[in-house]
Amino acid sequence: MRGHAALLVLLAACGSACNGSGGAVGAAISDEEFVLLPAGASVADMGKAVDGRKKDEGLDTPGHGTVYFVILRDGERYGPAYRHGAFHAVLGAGVTLPEGAISIRRVWAASGQIDGKNEEPERWGVSVAVEPGAAKPYAEKIREAAATFAEALAQRVPLHPDCVLAMGEVAYTNPHAADPAERDLAKAARARVPVPAPDGRIVIRSGGREIKVDVERRSGDAIRVGMMFRTRFDGEDRGMLFEYPHAAERQFWMRNCRIPIDVAYVNRGRVEKIWTMEPGFGADQRSIRHYPSDTVADMALEMPAGWFEKQGVKRGDEIVVGK
Repeated sequence: MRGHAALLVLLAACGSACNGSGGAVGAAISDEEFVLLPAGASVADMGKAVDGRKKDEGLDTPGHGTVYFVILRDGERYGPAYRHGAFHAVLGAGVTLPEGAISIRRVWAASGQIDGKNEEPERWGVSVAVEPGAAKPYAEKIREAAATFAEALAQRVPLHPDCVLAMGEVAYTNPHAADPAERDLAKAARARVPVPAPDGRIVIRSGGREIKVDVERRSGDAIRVGMMFRTRFDGEDRGMLFEYPHAAERQFWMRNCRIPIDVAYVNRGRVEKIWTMEPGFGADQRSIRHYPSDTVADMALEMPAGWFEKQGVKRGDEIVVGK
């Protein structure tokens, strides 16, 4: 997590109108729904529902339109009935919706955070709930609907498989245990999400050498999400580059981060400060250490823990973006 108040939140990737792909099955479309897709709906069908009203709902404006997390949850175990919860999608279990159907809803920012206790608005994720009353373990149709929906999202946004989670795997919802059925649902969905390709490259000039690094580039709200929940970097020489609109003093912390991470603060293309940051997953946010830049920085580069020392990269070395 990045910044003082980086928290897991729920973004709206939206759906099509009622006459869009799929159509209603077995239940009336409510004011909060875009579309009700039948059991067995394809990735293409779900993709159309996700794409259908992005512009109408403002999701193509800065700070929106990117899904960083998909949270799979049992609609009975957390909070009120889904009509009043901050859900994006509800999976039918043969209770009020046909088993394996998926209802895509517009009530994605109705109330607080996942556990109802945090104050920031919900912006960065999708919550997928199995409707209350579902039998467990969840039927194959339900698992397939969850996996197909995650796959449809992953074709449109840089969703990492490590960021598809069961509700109980989200640190600040503990001590709620992760229900085995939720874990199974998340596992099925993760299997359908490929690792995103890097979207940039940098060159570090150090001691007469040029070290090439593939990076995921992050700016705006994405900076505050970073490597949350991930269990690994996706390569020995692959990192994450945070790009700021102006130079200022910065500090990172490691809330919801599972692995140690090296960070180098950079200003005007020169490394200014390097830290190895310790995981903060599951820790009380008041006890999590902050790692300051100590001077102004307009970029920060995260790499696997120990990478900068291993490569001999130090303060004053040059970083060039886009080569």
